[in-house]
Amino acid sequence: MSEPYVNYAPGQLIAAEVMNDMQMQIRDDIEAKVAAAKDELVENGVSRADNADKFAEKSETEWTKVLDERYAPKVHDHEGQGVYRRYFKRFTSDTPNTFLHHKLGRFPLVDTYQLLAVPNTSDVDATEHPVRFFLYYAHEEADRFNLNAKVFRERVPVGIPIAALLDEYAVDWEEDDTLQDVRNELWDGLFKLPNDEMGHAASPWLEEKCIERLKIKDLIENDEWPDIRMAFGAQKIEVIPENSLTTGNDNQRGPVVKITHINYETLMVEVDNVGPNADAGPLDLMFLLRM
Repeated sequence: MSEPYVNYAPGQLIAAEVMNDMQMQIRDDIEAKVAAAKDELVENGVSRADNADKFAEKSETEWTKVLDERYAPKVHDHEGQGVYRRYFKRFTSDTPNTFLHHKLGRFPLVDTYQLLAVPNTSDVDATEHPVRFFLYYAHEEADRFNLNAKVFRERVPVGIPIAALLDEYAVDWEEDDTLQDVRNELWDGLFKLPNDEMGHAASPWLEEKCIERLKIKDLIENDEWPDIRMAFGAQKIEVIPENSLTTGNDNQRGPVVKITHINYETLMVEVDNVGPNADAGPLDLMFLLRM
């Protein structure tokens, strides 16, 4: 129990001098406790707050680096955001080589894919056959054109939604535009140089909507717009040294894709043994470049 500032006996008179002295003691005691509290606050709080911009002794920049190393995709470009390029190129016995002027300022990682014919489109009105790119309405036509990928009971419609492609190829469109106009703009964007034009077509459902001059806003209102997709089959192929495929008979050896980084701006693609037979047709490839 705390001691009183001044002790009084029972019946003792309270003198002014004693009261004044007690008030001085109270004031001195309060000032001492305040000073002690300030010292404790400085020692345990303020003096330790000189690294308030840190957590667990690491700054924001240091934590960003740690988390990037732990979770961010590993890329060759360690500064800045990853970059992506996609090219569609056609190779024949007359044109087996090409340059890709990517202008990325680095040696990019390169993945190569062979473009396959879209199933069941041999009777579709197309720019040429086989059809490599096919616009269709997945809700009604996926089964008809065998464009549902299946793994056991799971079914996934093949192709990229048209809205995503329009965004990727920077095609401007508005809801008052017709489907026909947007479709034509997409073809133009898809095969804009340096891409090569390949066989492409739209399904009967889309052609009917184009003839009707249906607007995009109508497709959105009918909840049909999200199910319009661009189907194309891209099967990854390995770029293998030519000598590993030598069989002694060129007609039995498939095309060999060779990629050479010329500099930080350009790479060269060479395809050997393209169409050794007259009826083999062109080799259509897709290249993905990533930083």
